[in-house]
Amino acid sequence: MRILLFLFLLISFSFSLNVTHFLNIETETACPNNDLVMTAIASNGLPAPDIELRVVLYSPYQGLRAVKTTDVDGIAIAELTKTGLYRIYINTEFYNHDDFVEFNYTELCPAPPPKQFNVSVTPLCNQSRMMVQVSDGDDPLQDVFVRTLNWSSTTNNNGQVIFPLDEGYVYIVANKSGFVLQEFWIDINCTPEPPPPPPECLQNPDCAFNQICENETCMNISGTCGYAENHSWINYECCEDTDCGYKMICANKTCIIKPEPVLENLTNTSETEEEIPEPACALSVLLLAGILIRATF
Repeated sequence: MRILLFLFLLISFSFSLNVTHFLNIETETACPNNDLVMTAIASNGLPAPDIELRVVLYSPYQGLRAVKTTDVDGIAIAELTKTGLYRIYINTEFYNHDDFVEFNYTELCPAPPPKQFNVSVTPLCNQSRMMVQVSDGDDPLQDVFVRTLNWSSTTNNNGQVIFPLDEGYVYIVANKSGFVLQEFWIDINCTPEPPPPPPECLQNPDCAFNQICENETCMNISGTCGYAENHSWINYECCEDTDCGYKMICANKTCIIKPEPVLENLTNTSETEEEIPEPACALSVLLLAGILIRATF
């Protein structure tokens, strides 16, 4: 009984080794590079690696366009450059398969927008040269065609090109496929700049008495109630009464106690009216006496 069971398992295992799965090729495209993604999957659902796929542009016929081998995930990628009807021929001995599968590519991906690159010009005055530096972000950009009115060359792997020095306004053109054309004028001047003027001051005593030295410049000192002296602002004790405290006033820039008001001396006229006759009454008496004397004589 055990021998029969062993023979049955052996026959079943041998039969399974002889089973050949059918191979399917799935296709899809991806932009922006016009990639044709080919995925080889066996009928048992597993990816099929090491499958040779030949891509042929069949109509309009232009022959073999690519030969690719699937990776461990059963994927192979080919870049398409033309539209048309493609045939993908399958070459393997481990799977049953059709001779080819067809794929119709009707439209190429839109061209990606051109990228920007940076161009800088540095005059090397001591060497009578000028250096043009081209970079894509922080990375140097190689094989950029650079020209001036008199010279032209392409950038090296450091993104640089060296030209003989031209002073004055220099015309620069930088061009590379897939990038925006750079075109500009730059003023190159190797005349040494004059030395900067000496500072107006280094410390306060270098300035007038009513100034201070600030950022190597003499600055006037100002305020609202006081005066400048010895590079400082001296404040008065007060300039208005409101600057002083309660019951105090500002006098000669100093706060003093507010003086009490002075009352005038008053005279009691009721006591003096009887003692001192009115001058008009005395004069009348004298005139009357004179008239009486004349009448007697």
